[in-house]
Amino acid sequence: MKRFKRWVRTIFRVFNVLLLPLVLVMTAYLLVREDASTYMKSLHLRPGVLVSSFLIATGGLLLSVWVWQQISEELGGGHHKISTHIRMYCYSALGDMLPGGIWKIVSRSTLYQENGDNPLITATASVTETLIVGSASMGLYALGTLLKPGVHVLENPTWGVMAALATMVLIHPRILGTLINKVRKQQGNGIKVHYTAPRLLFWFVAEMVVVSIGGLALFALLNSLTNVSLEILVPIVIAWAAASAAGNLFFWLPGSPILRDGAMILILRPHLPLPVILTFVVLIRLWSIVSLSMLAGGTWLLFSPKNS
Repeated sequence: MKRFKRWVRTIFRVFNVLLLPLVLVMTAYLLVREDASTYMKSLHLRPGVLVSSFLIATGGLLLSVWVWQQISEELGGGHHKISTHIRMYCYSALGDMLPGGIWKIVSRSTLYQENGDNPLITATASVTETLIVGSASMGLYALGTLLKPGVHVLENPTWGVMAALATMVLIHPRILGTLINKVRKQQGNGIKVHYTAPRLLFWFVAEMVVVSIGGLALFALLNSLTNVSLEILVPIVIAWAAASAAGNLFFWLPGSPILRDGAMILILRPHLPLPVILTFVVLIRLWSIVSLSMLAGGTWLLFSPKNS
């Protein structure tokens, strides 16, 4: 019975990561075959723009690592070189290939434990970072809906803003510190919250910039395959912000990639043909896998102790 459950979970993960988006694309292609063939003819590859998408995304990742270093140290993590944080961050980011953000947190805790850090501290810092990213994404989404009215996935974005504010209250240093103290008494681990509310707000703004950079990278990715006007940039940033909010605020759900892809599709539907949107969503998933693998390999070559 246990073996059967493991097989079911494995099949669900594979389906969730790759097969489900492919099935959606094939279904959409069969439904709108004529439209799909028309837009497929306009596809082209511009390697220079594709490389720029990767470089933009890399810049956003480096900013994320810098914020992560501060969060980790403020929660009692070890003081490591920035190269070590880059290496651990890129390695653990490979967990994003699996459904649910829990795998990234688990792998990061294991990697830092091998460097002498307390895994509970690393896990707490990782969850805190994830919630900050989710709240910042929701904040950027709300800001985008104000700049471009009518571009939203929720009929009333106020609920999303309230969810982001509730998350920010949860990770306020006083409240999070109280929760951690209860865990510390039970586990016997010394975890303390050293950051302040202004520092938390700074991380919030910094992660909004990171998400914006991610949206810009996706715009470059789409532009490397087909000609799109600059007017689609803001909807793509808004869509990516909504997708990032869904993926990070609900990281504990195994179906979070479905929520993320669904948000992208709903927001971009009025601006792009359905075949293009679904193909783009699958392309984002595949491009993320390739980019993360390249970054992990690059950091291994540059920063691995065995190669330094």
